Amino acid sequence: MLLKALCKGRLWPGPATKLSRIMKITAILLLEVCLQVSANGFSQSVTLKMENAPLEKVFSEVEQQSGYSFVYTKDVLARAKPVTVQLTNANIGETLNRCFTN
Repeated sequence: MLLKALCKGRLWPGPATKLSRIMKITAILLLEVCLQVSANGFSQSVTLKMENAPLEKVFSEVEQQSGYSFVYTKDVLARAKPVTVQLTNANIGETLNRCFTN
């Protein structure tokens, strides 16, 4: 109670307020670092080696290795050309780009 009475009259932040700000900033930075590490840990890598494979088979293999699901129509698959892909520990984006460029 005495501390409250002494701090009330000050116009500038006291040491307790500065410490509180430092603790908040530190907590935010730690949270950001943890989220970044978590995001890198969840990135998926795919290894494919297929020659003249139908796109449906490539999607099936990527689904098994990564857990991602793909939604497509039979019309799209009917128009797709066979895919030749050789990738080792590639991320999902790179894998799909390679599949769609062939």
